[in-house]
Amino acid sequence: MTAAPPPPGDTSGTWGAPTAGGDPAYQAPGYPMSPPPGYPGGDSMTAVAPKPPGTVTGAFVLYLISAIAIIVTGLLVFTGPVERRLREELEVTDTSNTTMSLDQLVQVTQWVAFVISLIIGAVWLLFIFKMRAGRNWARIVITVFAVLGLLSLFSGYRSGQAWDFIGPVLSVLALVLMWLPASNEYFQAAGRHRAAQVMARG
Repeated sequence: MTAAPPPPGDTSGTWGAPTAGGDPAYQAPGYPMSPPPGYPGGDSMTAVAPKPPGTVTGAFVLYLISAIAIIVTGLLVFTGPVERRLREELEVTDTSNTTMSLDQLVQVTQWVAFVISLIIGAVWLLFIFKMRAGRNWARIVITVFAVLGLLSLFSGYRSGQAWDFIGPVLSVLALVLMWLPASNEYFQAAGRHRAAQVMARG
């Protein structure tokens, strides 16, 4: 004979409790529900924010150096060799449409190049910090810009200094690290963790 069910709200008995062979996800009436996987307190690894593996950390450090190299390259436009080369190029350029002198043109070009390098370096820093945090969209954006940067390596204005090539070389190494299997697993885990947090808040 089956025992009578307990009164509503009575959780002291064992009536209706799942058996050893029953569905582990089933919870008997009146018993507190266990937190689903991925929620705070759950058993899933998505309940804890994943830590970036060595591959992602290595890519972050290399891209950080690359961003610093971009800013330093902008500073190099104020050095003597780059300034002389810039002056030579402006001398053979048609400047009849401007009222500025050659010295003024050189200074304006230097400052424009420096400000552009600062902006690019700042945006690059934003993307690489987002990448280290597990944002896959940032990894994709970095990849696109890294490829475009490599394609433009042999075109456009170059100062002729070693700094011009440090950034692209580091970018290639970081690009490889960023797409290794360990990195892919990290970005997937970070995405699951953020999705679980959104569901928990909802």
